[in-house]
Amino acid sequence: MSNEFPQNFGSRITDEIVLFFFDIKSLEIKQYQYPTDFNEIGKNELENRLRIFKDAERAFVRILDTDYNEVKFKNYPNYMNSLFNSTVERYSFSINEDIEFVTDKTTIYGDRDLYGLTGAYADFIFVNKDDGTVELVKMKNQG
Repeated sequence: MSNEFPQNFGSRITDEIVLFFFDIKSLEIKQYQYPTDFNEIGKNELENRLRIFKDAERAFVRILDTDYNEVKFKNYPNYMNSLFNSTVERYSFSINEDIEFVTDKTTIYGDRDLYGLTGAYADFIFVNKDDGTVELVKMKNQG
């Protein structure tokens, strides 16, 4: 939560809460080598929407690092049920809406135009299994 101010006269920020509801859509691209990976064709680890949702929540909470979140997920992506423990080698999260999240530590820009037709791009959180890094990749006005 950021750029906060009371919604009602006399109220405190800590008395108010804002919830953000998102729909999860996944895209998985795989490369197979014949014949060793032949049995893997058609299997998709990104069908479990709850697993993806939990992973995305942890990623955004960790990167935004707001003062209001008591749980910071500092060990993300090293959680038992995270995508980090799947066969997916790299993955990312972005927001497909024209909104931005601003905290004292960072800003994440979303963008409805994920294909870059307008020249604006959504920032994304990138997770790399090779070295366990989690980083915010800034794309705003880079096109």
